Amino acid sequence: MLAIMLLVGIFLTRDALPAWREAGLGFLTTQAWDPQGGDFGVAGVLIGTVLIGSVAIIVAVPLALGAALFISEYAPSRIKPLLINLVDLMAAVPSVVYGIWGCSSCSRSCWWSASRARGCRGGSPRTSAGSRSSRWTTTTRATRCRARRP
Repeated sequence: MLAIMLLVGIFLTRDALPAWREAGLGFLTTQAWDPQGGDFGVAGVLIGTVLIGSVAIIVAVPLALGAALFISEYAPSRIKPLLINLVDLMAAVPSVVYGIWGCSSCSRSCWWSASRARGCRGGSPRTSAGSRSSRWTTTTRATRCRARRP
């Protein structure tokens, strides 16, 4: 595995050298992306990556430590094997699947929460077109919101 990772690193470095020679260290500080014009950099993407990674670590580490402590110290002995197997199964699922699931479930609930928080001002079919709600759900929500307006 170490040899494969080393070969991947060598391959990526070899193919990236022409870009590094042309852009220099400005590649890390430039946000523009125009490769044909010779002006390209990854500053915007790099900052976003670091922020997303930081938030993921801030959320994941306490949850993981809490789950591990609960399973090892507080869980009743009869459900401990079940919880261990559940964590192992969750680790087998790629994180992309969890991300897709979170986006699809959050898009519906976020629209619903936002329209309720605004007093349903945005409860029209046009505002929920991107929430992947069914036509029936969108219509009934918008109708209920319009009926409650003063």
